[in-house]
Amino acid sequence: MEFIKGQKIKLEQLVPNMKITLKSDINFSKENIDVDMCCFGVDKDNKLSDDRYFIFYNQLVSPEKSIKKIQDKNVFEIDIKLLPPTIKKIILCVSVDEEYAMKDVKDGNLKFMDEGQEVGIFKIEDKDYSNEKSIILAEIYEKDGIWRLGIVASGFNGGLGDILKNYGGEEIEETEESNLVESTKSIKEDFEKRIYLEKKEKVQKLVLEKAPHLIDLTKKVTVVLEKKQMEKVIARVVVVLDKSGSMEHQYKNGDVQRAMDKMLPIALMFDDDGELDTWAFAEKAIHLSEISLDNINGYLTKEHKGWKKWNIGIVNNEPCVMQEIMDIYYGSKLPVYVIFISDGGIYKKAPIKKIIIESSRYPIFWQFVGIGGSNYGILEELDEMEGRMVDNASFFSIDNINSLSDEELYEKLLNEFPIWLKEASSKGIIKK
Repeated sequence: MEFIKGQKIKLEQLVPNMKITLKSDINFSKENIDVDMCCFGVDKDNKLSDDRYFIFYNQLVSPEKSIKKIQDKNVFEIDIKLLPPTIKKIILCVSVDEEYAMKDVKDGNLKFMDEGQEVGIFKIEDKDYSNEKSIILAEIYEKDGIWRLGIVASGFNGGLGDILKNYGGEEIEETEESNLVESTKSIKEDFEKRIYLEKKEKVQKLVLEKAPHLIDLTKKVTVVLEKKQMEKVIARVVVVLDKSGSMEHQYKNGDVQRAMDKMLPIALMFDDDGELDTWAFAEKAIHLSEISLDNINGYLTKEHKGWKKWNIGIVNNEPCVMQEIMDIYYGSKLPVYVIFISDGGIYKKAPIKKIIIESSRYPIFWQFVGIGGSNYGILEELDEMEGRMVDNASFFSIDNINSLSDEELYEKLLNEFPIWLKEASSKGIIKK
């Protein structure tokens, strides 16, 4: 069924089980235009009275999982049967960067899916819009006890904040365009701040339940993230462990496990799934299980029968693991933050340099950490490395993982990453 603007239909005619998937694909005539999509539920007074039902890139699931956004995709899954009685309408919106408008749409559509099968489509065309920076694509609403789908396809010049204003946001003075823009930003930032505070509370509760020895570290990470204004960052977090022969004593004395304990809180606070994607390397690379709150205790003595059983050689071969990571994450929709731990002995200068230069075009940032070693080679030359789109790597060395306070360690770990995020975003390497 092809829908037209203004059309309405009983939802059960499309999806008898009352579970519907909304999938949008919008292409613009200009490159690097960011499209933000959100879906939110309002009450009987048409107000967004419970912002837990504001679903966007930084809050992917509502309570009861009644509304879900698929990570990195403009896909929303809605189960009407799971909605609380307080939610009477669900609104699907799309907005673009401030300097663009919906008239820049080349082509697009909104598809309605029932268990993977397309049951309806609405075409989005530039001729229907002018200077709108946001539009309500569709509404799913209850009327007289019956849930219905309505195609709205009408827009607001003021962006997402202008839409939210109509559903319980702050009143906006429309005397000057600059005031409107600032109010729009303020509404969105207020939502994001609330989401972060809820996430922080949830993470600390989980840490206390599953790994209470990490609660102090988790609190220290949040302090550094807030200081560096990184509360809204969502990223994949990867850790790489040197397992060459010279590292054996650091595995035996527990320094490597302590390093993992210190790295996990970073993932908990801004990783997309709260887990550390983990590799080890020597002559060969090995992809290990993700580190999480469920397996952090004694991880290195249990994973793959324990670190002593990782048969990957004794000499350093950084390029083998770096290439594998780049091949996996080069197309990531999220920024990828790689913490690369080594005790030095680095001699494959040309291959490492080639990978760092190539990966500067991808959403990958390399944070090298030297622990208790020497001869860090090319890692000490990163600041002078030319040929990159952006500076995508940083290095610091310490005597051992305990030679810095936790606060100092997190400051160093997160020193250059936020700078890279801004530069990579400005050049279109990662999307906002």
